[in-house]
Amino acid sequence: MGLDEVHEAGAEPDPVRKQRDGIGNHGIGLVGTAILVFILGIIVGIPIANFGADVLLRYTREVFAILFGVFLVILLVAGLVGLFRRQIWGAVFRRAEFEMERFARPLSDVARFAAEKRVDEATGAARDLAELVLARYAWVSTRRWLIATITALIAAIAALAGSALLFQQNRLLADQSALMTQQTDRLTEQNKLLESQIELGEAQRSAAIVSEIFNISAQLGAEIEALGLPDPTEGTPVERLSFGLKGRIIAATNMARPYRFLNAGLLEINDADLYRMALGRRTELLSEEARASVAASTPKNAAGELIDRIASPERGQLLILLANAFITDTEELTFRGADFSFAHVRMDTLKVMSLNHASLRFSDFSGTDFDSVSFRGAYLENARFRRSVFDNCDFTAVPANQANGPFRRSDDWVYRTQATGADFNATQMFDVRMSGSHLMAASFDEALLVRHDFTDSTLTGATFRNAALADVKFEGADLKAVELDGVITDRADFIAYLDEVTEPFAADRYEIAPVSRADLSDHPRTFELWLTGWPEDRQLYRVKRIKDFTE
Repeated sequence: MGLDEVHEAGAEPDPVRKQRDGIGNHGIGLVGTAILVFILGIIVGIPIANFGADVLLRYTREVFAILFGVFLVILLVAGLVGLFRRQIWGAVFRRAEFEMERFARPLSDVARFAAEKRVDEATGAARDLAELVLARYAWVSTRRWLIATITALIAAIAALAGSALLFQQNRLLADQSALMTQQTDRLTEQNKLLESQIELGEAQRSAAIVSEIFNISAQLGAEIEALGLPDPTEGTPVERLSFGLKGRIIAATNMARPYRFLNAGLLEINDADLYRMALGRRTELLSEEARASVAASTPKNAAGELIDRIASPERGQLLILLANAFITDTEELTFRGADFSFAHVRMDTLKVMSLNHASLRFSDFSGTDFDSVSFRGAYLENARFRRSVFDNCDFTAVPANQANGPFRRSDDWVYRTQATGADFNATQMFDVRMSGSHLMAASFDEALLVRHDFTDSTLTGATFRNAALADVKFEGADLKAVELDGVITDRADFIAYLDEVTEPFAADRYEIAPVSRADLSDHPRTFELWLTGWPEDRQLYRVKRIKDFTE
């Protein structure tokens, strides 16, 4: 009776059943094997999944060839063991057959010889029984190991095949994502080009007014020459111009619409930028730190990029035209509807000109020097004056009974200069008057203010970060939520002074402390500070904000 027949019979004794089940609890062995396989899978699988995916994808064919080769080797070993098991077990255990009836004979011999007290014979029978049990256990274990190994290899090949496909799919998805990102970037570039094309198309249409500006310039020169003024450079009142010419100027300002155009790039730089660029040409004379500083601060040519907001160079040209013709006032033009808002003005110096009541919203005068220019009652909301220099300029409110030209009235009305959100960053202001002006959220960051007057002005939300203030008046000003962090002043009682003369002002939000001139070497207005006329021995002070605005 063979081994399989004994299994089907199902009537073997308990010792034999334990032998067949591997002499022990086979379930515990399976659980241990499963845990071991799981741990090995984690140890091997996680590195492959995280670090070896590319290697697996690159050498997929070789990996599968190795696994299939191992599978064939194991299958061959299993076949050889099955064919030559008698010879193998005979050589190893001296037992080639171990059917159930063979277990009964030595077992009975052991019992019989033990009962008869025949020790030698009982020992020999016990040895025969042990050999049969070990051979039986070895055969069962070997068979299970072969079957488990073949099954595991098949599962591993299938799992690796699925993993390789998943890795390949993930790589293709990653490649697709990269391509989609490139496509999105190209679409963004295309949209920018389309936007530039649209804006430049608007610029082309607005360029048609240039010929009208030339005609106005020719007529303006002819009329001034016809007036026969002794010295036209002393100024020509606008009222001396013909009614038709003034109408053409007003119409031109309204015909010129704002648009976005290409950034002029290097045309926007200032003197400090030019100095840095000059140093950048002799880098061998500079230290490594200085070269890095020059490289970081040198402006880059932004040509090809559109400006950040709409503007009208044509309106700027009309203002420059009036300034170069020494037209001293613009009140009548403004009263009749001249619109200089969004004007983009690029000129070195604007002298002795009245822009009172002028509509200059969103205009850009960055880099222009103003000498004795009046902006009283003007509309300067969100106008830009970055890096400009003001000398003896006037932004004060003007009572209606003191206004010039058609704006004069007999009542108590006051024209307040409207400069909400105006940008005076990095400007230099000497003897500038802004009393009574509306400067809500205006920016004076890194500005130099010398003999400046903010009396009775509204500065709610204004910022003076790192500004330098010398002899600045704030009596009656509204300083609610004003930012003074980094302000440099020569007044030790600056915070106490503001707390006394302004309302409302949170004095406990700031502190002030002495600062040496050496400590100001990194201040953005270091060079201009010495233009204030402060003596070398005068003590300077720096303001520091110590509380948030929400406190």
